[in-house]
Amino acid sequence: MTRQLDCFVSAKRQAVEVSCAILNKSMTIDELIYTTVFSQDEKQKKDARETILNIARKQNIFPASIFPLYQAFGKGKISGFTVPAINIRALTYDTARIIFSLMKKHRIGPVIFEIARSEMEYTAQRPQEYAVSVLAAAIKEEYQGPVFLQGDHFQLSKNRFLEDAEQEIQKIRDLATEAIQAQFLNIDIDASTLVDLEVEGAGKHSVIIHDVEYDPVMTKPIHVDFLEVATDKLLKTHVPIEFS
Repeated sequence: MTRQLDCFVSAKRQAVEVSCAILNKSMTIDELIYTTVFSQDEKQKKDARETILNIARKQNIFPASIFPLYQAFGKGKISGFTVPAINIRALTYDTARIIFSLMKKHRIGPVIFEIARSEMEYTAQRPQEYAVSVLAAAIKEEYQGPVFLQGDHFQLSKNRFLEDAEQEIQKIRDLATEAIQAQFLNIDIDASTLVDLEVEGAGKHSVIIHDVEYDPVMTKPIHVDFLEVATDKLLKTHVPIEFS
């Protein structure tokens, strides 16, 4: 179900004035993002969030995937620059404002705004709040164009995986779904956590997860392959890359 927001936007350098019938008041973008993050009223939070997303679309600010750019790098079509990925752990709106301001001033781009699973936990920032904070910053700084949001290090917890592998894998699936719904169009699945595997009669071995086989009907893991890691030796592996 979708709902049309009756918003009138007046963009100025220091204050983007927004008048929305749904909120029944005139609010600056600063007030909107403050309401989104700190309001105790869930309806107000949702309405302010939808308003920010609506303004972003109207001002040609949109979440996008970095994959086409990486494809162009891989095919040799572009070169000579790199793409910084910045993890914002606190003051997301204010920090993103500085980044967008510098991008415009120095003609820098693109930049990836990312947050890791562990960072979401200790900063209490869910993907939806993070995404809206970054988009609000883009609005404030009058940026236009794609915004690259990335879920960084959606990583398996070694201890939780050993306790219940199925549950820990499902948590990664759920988090990826939540991030995609928040318009994170770049997800870094990090399943290479080093695990201490204890084998009866052979002691402990440091391993990484190589492959997981699932029951085709129940979709539960039924077999896991590990690769043993020697911490004093280089590990060589082949990573296939397919361009479509």
